[in-house]
Amino acid sequence: MLDSRLKAVISAVFLLGGIIAPLQAEENNRQHSLSYTLQQAIDRAMTHNPKLTINRYQLESADSLISQSKRLPNPNLSIRQENFAGNATEDTQQSFIVAQPIELFGQRKARIGAAVTQQQLSQLETSLSQAQLLNAVTAEFYRVLGSYEEHILTEESIRVSQELTDIVASKSAAGKVSPVELSRAKILLSKAKISAARAELHHHETERRLAILLGFEEDTAFTVQGNLNQISPLPDLEKLLERLKKSPHLKKQTINTDIQKSILAEQKSRAWPDMSIYFGINRFQQADTYAYQAGLTIDVPFFNRNQGNIQSAISQIAKTRAEYDSEWLNSSHQLRDAFETMMTTHEHVVMLQNEIVPGSQQILQTQRSAYENGKLSLYEVLDAQQNWLESKGQTIDALISFHVARSLIGDILGESIFHNPLTEVTP
Repeated sequence: MLDSRLKAVISAVFLLGGIIAPLQAEENNRQHSLSYTLQQAIDRAMTHNPKLTINRYQLESADSLISQSKRLPNPNLSIRQENFAGNATEDTQQSFIVAQPIELFGQRKARIGAAVTQQQLSQLETSLSQAQLLNAVTAEFYRVLGSYEEHILTEESIRVSQELTDIVASKSAAGKVSPVELSRAKILLSKAKISAARAELHHHETERRLAILLGFEEDTAFTVQGNLNQISPLPDLEKLLERLKKSPHLKKQTINTDIQKSILAEQKSRAWPDMSIYFGINRFQQADTYAYQAGLTIDVPFFNRNQGNIQSAISQIAKTRAEYDSEWLNSSHQLRDAFETMMTTHEHVVMLQNEIVPGSQQILQTQRSAYENGKLSLYEVLDAQQNWLESKGQTIDALISFHVARSLIGDILGESIFHNPLTEVTP
C-alpha cells in the first residue's frame, strides 16, 4: 500500500516536470530582467496604466462641456415668398427675417453651473482612480513579494526533507529503522517538490497581475525588490474615521448633490419659456418697394410649466443625499472590518515571528538530533517539521494579509497609502 502511494506521488512529480523545467528556464532569463522597487512600480503605473489615459479623456470631455454650456443659442433665418402663384400675383412679396432666441430667468447661468460642477466631479473621479490604482499596485506588489517568499519556503522544505531522507536512508542501510520509514521520508520529499512547483506557478500568476497594473506587455520579464517583513504600527481607528469624513468618496456624493441642485435651478428657469426677438425686411416685388418689421415671440406657459422635470430634479437631490448617508454607513463598516483584519494579522505576525517560528524551529532541531540518536520515532520528527513549515507559511500569509488590508483601508479612505501613510513606517 505504501509503495503504491510512493509511486503515485513520484508520478505526480514527473508530471509537474513539464511545468518546472520551463519555469526554471524563465527564472534564468529573469536574472537579466528589470527590477522594480515599490516607488519605481508606482511611478511606472502613473505613466503607463491605460486607466489613467481614460481618465484624462474624461477630463477633456468635461472641459468641452463647460465650453459648450457657455454658447449662446443660434439665430434663426427665415426666407419667405408670398403670393407668387394664383390669382393675386400682383401682390407678390418676399420676406427676410432674422430671429434671436434669448434665454431668460438664469437658464444659461444654471447650465454653466451644472457643467462646472460636473467638471469638479470628473477631477475628483480622476484623483480617486489614481489612488485606487496606486493602492492596487501596492497590494499586488506585496502579493508578489509574498509569493516569492512562499516559493523560497518550499525550496527550503525540499532541502530539509532531503536532509531527513538522507538520515533515514543511512539508518535504514544500517538496519536501524524499517524500510517503511524511508518510503515515508521519500513521500514527504516528493510532496515538497510538488508544493514548490505550485508555489512557482502562483508566483508567476501574481507577477502577471502586477504587470497588467504597470502596463507591461505580456512577455516582459521583471522582478520586484522589497521587504515583506516591514510592517507599520497600527493606526488609531478614531483618527481613520475622522479622515473618512473628508474622504473623496463622500465628497463625490456631495458634488452629485450640487449637480442635481444646478439641474433643479435650470429646470426651474425653464418653467418660463425663452423669448425670441426678430427683425426683418419685406420686399414688394410689383411696386419695387420694401418695409421693415420687428417684434418678439414668447410661448405662453399655460399647459406646460416644466412641473415634471422640476419634481424629478427635487427627487434626485433627495436620492443623492440618501446615497451620501448610505456611502458613509457602508464605508465606516468596511473601514472597521479592514482595521480589524489589519490589527489581527499584525498580532499574528508579531506572535509568529517572535514565538512560534523560533520555537518550532528549535523543537525540530532537537527532535531531529534525538531521532539520529534513536531516541524518537520518525513520526515525531515529521510532525515537528510540518509544524515548523506551517508556522513559516502562516507568517507569510499574515504579512500578505496585513499589507493588503492597509491597501484596502487606503481605498476606503480614497487615498494612496504610499503617499498618505496610515502611520509612520517602523524604522
